Amino acid sequence: MQKPEQQPDTSAPRLPREEELLHVIEELYGGFAEAEETLSAIRRGEVDAFLVSTDEGEKIYTLKTAEHPYRILIEQMREGAAILSADGTILYSNASFARLLGMPLEKVMGESVHGFIGPAGAEDFRQTMAAGEPAGSTGESALQANGGGLVPVHLSLKPMPMDGVQAYSLVVFDLTERKVAEERLQRAYDELEDRVNERTAELAASNARLQVEIEERKRAEAALVRRTDDLVLKSEELEAARDEANIYLDIMTHDVRNANNVSSMYADLLVDLTAGDLQTYAEKLQGSIGRSSEILMNVATIRRTQTEGGRLVPVNLDAVIKEEIRNFPGAAIRYDDPEVEVLADNLLPVIFTNLIGNAVKFGGADVAVTITVEGRGAEVLVTVADTGPGVPDEVKGKLFHRFERGRASGRGEGLGLYIVRTLVERYGGTIRIEDRVAGKPEEGAAFRFTLRRTDRSENA
Repeated sequence: MQKPEQQPDTSAPRLPREEELLHVIEELYGGFAEAEETLSAIRRGEVDAFLVSTDEGEKIYTLKTAEHPYRILIEQMREGAAILSADGTILYSNASFARLLGMPLEKVMGESVHGFIGPAGAEDFRQTMAAGEPAGSTGESALQANGGGLVPVHLSLKPMPMDGVQAYSLVVFDLTERKVAEERLQRAYDELEDRVNERTAELAASNARLQVEIEERKRAEAALVRRTDDLVLKSEELEAARDEANIYLDIMTHDVRNANNVSSMYADLLVDLTAGDLQTYAEKLQGSIGRSSEILMNVATIRRTQTEGGRLVPVNLDAVIKEEIRNFPGAAIRYDDPEVEVLADNLLPVIFTNLIGNAVKFGGADVAVTITVEGRGAEVLVTVADTGPGVPDEVKGKLFHRFERGRASGRGEGLGLYIVRTLVERYGGTIRIEDRVAGKPEEGAAFRFTLRRTDRSENA
């Protein structure tokens, strides 16, 4: 029996022919070469991204190169940053820029930046972009935030070519806090100016009252002199007039001193709180109040010399001078200290306060003061000499009168030396002014006065 013919098995795999194997090998080698070239380009930094085909379509994969840290920096910076096309389209924006606009970041990109520039600066911004200055442009403007509010900003716009296409970089600085601070500072300055004007007005009113009271005092004194010259004023009337004058003086001294104390505190506060021209005005105000207080002190001393008629007692002159020198710690004062007692009272230090103070005030920072005490029998001769500008000869004769001012500057109210003369004469002495160097008044002045020694000093 003949066997049936066997049919070929179609399920067994077919072996490729030689030429087909060679073609496959060539394609594999070509793919490997292309992959190796791509990897080399990536290592050299020549590739930023590459395209990959997937079941879902083509996808772009970017590489983390040296630009990655800068991208993070831009994203996290407080200032707004954006990249604009030539027509103003926002190609890129960081979160800070979107925050300034009050919009989600994803809705900012693709919008026109011109729609976000405030109305006042919109046209200037368009012209700046159109000009395309290589150095760029900066200036203050405002952003139109979502919701209608304007945000004060500083814009820095600069051309930035990208792959042959004209683009712009925009950096935005939020000026809101600075504007608020400027407004607060301006309000503070306005309030301070109002306070200064108010205090100045109060001081002017106080000075006006003082002037009126001084004029009243002068008129009262003039009336008193006339009545005395007529020899018809009875002692009771004279005493009443003096009491009335003293009441005026008490009221003036008390009220003006209180006003000066308050004004001085405000003046000190103004000097500390102000600067520039305003501080200069405050310092002048402070100096004026100080001079007013000095006048009151002199007036009070004059009154004491006229009302206190107590007897003279032995006073240690050396101790008085040393104590007054300590009140001028910054002055160069030389003093020989003999132990001498003189007849005086508790107003004796006022003489040295005025003479040393005048020397320091008119002599300047480099003035040198010398105090000497010479025994001359029943008297002592005290000399207070300085190296200041001196006193002209035509002034020497009237310098100790009331309201006469000496030395070159003419500062002061003309009461200090009058008080000195009054006290020296009260103690039974005399006073005169001479040149420190005879015949050279410009080389300084020498005030010389005498005081009576006690019996114990004469026997020592």
